Amino acid sequence: MGNIKQLTNEVIAIIAAGEVAERPSQILKELIENSLDANSKNIEIRLENSGLDLISITDDGMGMSESDLKKCFLKHTTSKIITKEDLARVGSFGFRGEALSSIAGVSKLQIQSRQKGQDSGFKVLLEKGELIGQSPLGMPVGTTIRVEQLFAGVPARKKFLKNSALELRKVLEVVTEFALVNHTVSFVLFNNGKSLLHTGLGQSDLSQRVKYLLGSRISDQLVSLESSIDKLKISGLISKPQLSRKNNSKQFLYINSRPVSDHKISKIIKKTYGPLLEPHAYPVFVLNIELEPNQLDVNIHPHKRKVEFVDIGQILYFVQNAIEIALQENDLTYNFNQPSRQELTLRDRQTIGHTRDILKEKTEFFNVKEKPIEEEIIQIDNTYLIYPSAQGMVLVDQHAAHERILFEQFREEFLISDKNSTLLSKKVTIDLSISDLQKVKDLEQFLSKMGFRLDKSESDLYLTHVPLLMLEHDYLSLLSEIIDSYEIGFNEGLIDSQTIRVLNFLSCRNAIMAGEYLTMAERKNLIEKLDNTTGAYTCPHGRPVRVVMSVYELEKMFLRK
Repeated sequence: MGNIKQLTNEVIAIIAAGEVAERPSQILKELIENSLDANSKNIEIRLENSGLDLISITDDGMGMSESDLKKCFLKHTTSKIITKEDLARVGSFGFRGEALSSIAGVSKLQIQSRQKGQDSGFKVLLEKGELIGQSPLGMPVGTTIRVEQLFAGVPARKKFLKNSALELRKVLEVVTEFALVNHTVSFVLFNNGKSLLHTGLGQSDLSQRVKYLLGSRISDQLVSLESSIDKLKISGLISKPQLSRKNNSKQFLYINSRPVSDHKISKIIKKTYGPLLEPHAYPVFVLNIELEPNQLDVNIHPHKRKVEFVDIGQILYFVQNAIEIALQENDLTYNFNQPSRQELTLRDRQTIGHTRDILKEKTEFFNVKEKPIEEEIIQIDNTYLIYPSAQGMVLVDQHAAHERILFEQFREEFLISDKNSTLLSKKVTIDLSISDLQKVKDLEQFLSKMGFRLDKSESDLYLTHVPLLMLEHDYLSLLSEIIDSYEIGFNEGLIDSQTIRVLNFLSCRNAIMAGEYLTMAERKNLIEKLDNTTGAYTCPHGRPVRVVMSVYELEKMFLRK
């Protein structure tokens, strides 16, 4: 071990920045919080290269005096708390006194501000945490902060930043998160001079803000929730069951308007839906829980993403009760004008569907109910098939088996076809969230290979072509599934896995279902086709297709061994 040394101010600043200034979106989060704490009603954000070259934020809040401006970037300076008792009743977003100091340590930082009643504003300029310039200037009431040359002097940290497209999506997620709950505040976002988001003051209603930021396909399937008891209140929107997602990316939880992540609260919300949701489905919600500041600790996480409650049991009980009442009191009827995944399942139980008709023109589409056979196979609970084999006894999940067979057929067809696109009679506006729209643009090359063709205007994105195989499916929901599966690190090498997800969707929707009666001929037909199908060990989702129980295991079960 080397000798103990005092760290330099530069190294200390870099270490501190690692907690609150990891990437452009995290820096922007801190700056938005300061603007909101200043009671701003208009917040304008301008980025260059997704914030990697420039982050600029301008607000019309209360501003800072010249004296405060000269201190705001110093370590552990804040106007939000004074004594240790104040930590037990924090009501502001920013209070730790770390953000501006940490950001200044790894960038070129300019802060200019003017308070109401002052004749002019004042500006300070910092580089690597050191003050290099200050002067008065004319400006409106409010504050403007510019962050440039981010991590220019810290290449080890800069190399961990992702590409500009990913950083921009992270920024959009942060702005969306704050804009949803602060729906009386106008948010404007530009990147490289192009407008990406403009909420406007007219969207003062939460439902209107949700519609703009998340799209009407989501907002139309949400119901209002509001409940209070003593000094505890919850309000917002929760989804009807058919809006469930494959992940929790559309769950927005706030405590006293502070964006947080709380596994226990999210889990109790899902649990309250009970059998209304599939086991691996997640509800969508935008919920704000309000309680006395002294009933929680917001100081347990550097990013302030997690909180600790004095009585978490009371919170969970309150949330569960509020969700139960909302689900009971609201009409949860499925909207058949916009088919959901559950509705498609029901529809495909009743008909072979468009996809199968098209495939039959190109291949001999495997149909369980086409080939007669004489051997006997037992069907249990209209779901499982049992028959003898040389090894002993085989049990088959009929849905999983048919799903695997169809998947292999779809995959073969996909590989040999040119994924013909078909022109829609009328181009369709892609009504997705702001951040998801950005994902679509990033995925455009892949989507084109899939058969989805896009058309752009200045502010909107349209779908003009869809894969021929998917024309009669809810291709917008399918597009949404592809976007949801879009993960960090997506590249051309992962295209196959994205394609497989789509083929999974098609095979599952066209396979015979658990609970469907099969004649003896149909059972045998399924088993024979399964025996001649590649990789017939699991369904595309990884569940076993068949289980073999040997004679030896049977004899052990009956105590013959």
